[in-house]
Amino acid sequence: MDRVGLQERGAASVVVSAEDPQVVRRVSAGLDRLSFSYRVCEPCTAQLAAGPQGAVYCLGSRVASELASLPGPTIVILYGARLTDEAVVRLQGRRVCPLRLSALTPTTLLQAIIHVRSGSDPGCMAERLQALPMLRRIPPPLVAAFLEDPVGMTRLHDLRRAVALSRESAQAMVRAAGFARAEHLFTALRSAAWMLLKRDGLNRREAEQYLGIGDRTSFRRACRRAGVPALHAHLCPDAFGAVDAGSAGPAR
Repeated sequence: MDRVGLQERGAASVVVSAEDPQVVRRVSAGLDRLSFSYRVCEPCTAQLAAGPQGAVYCLGSRVASELASLPGPTIVILYGARLTDEAVVRLQGRRVCPLRLSALTPTTLLQAIIHVRSGSDPGCMAERLQALPMLRRIPPPLVAAFLEDPVGMTRLHDLRRAVALSRESAQAMVRAAGFARAEHLFTALRSAAWMLLKRDGLNRREAEQYLGIGDRTSFRRACRRAGVPALHAHLCPDAFGAVDAGSAGPAR
């Protein structure tokens, strides 16, 4: 057991290892927010080589620099006074993603996991969501707030808290975005984000945990009420360009 301790829940999807306990704690806190299973292990080649098949490795930059080769899809957490831009460039690749400790949030950690799992750059998730015709009228600060805490964004009260608006202004924002209710707006964001995450190669269970989708049948009903595409793996995000989200009635 290392200095930080071993934490494991079922089959670990992420293996975390770093010499600095602060790095391990920050990464573990992000994975807890995402509800991802993970394992913390000693920063040594033998333990890393014994990681579960298909796992993503999240390594401190010192550990990564000492390995002859990386054990699999790897996120390298960059920290320390010796960090240089050259080091960042050297660690970039289809299955390697550098992430500065100062920029580590659940959202940036999720984007890094998508990058190394799928081998493609997920880009800015907020911008990708807003590029969908059905969602482009949702203000960028609200989309960003949703991605920071999708589980906690379900009702008008959550929208008001996220963007500091009065009830009347929040209702007007929902209507201007083309939705009758705040619940419908968040359902549309959640469904579109699910499709993007699935297309990027993220595990379905992990995507649904991150987005707060506890029951697929109930969520499909919510999608029908909101007039948005439900969760189907064969649907691409372009489906959001073929649905009119507008509806009459007050935002609630």
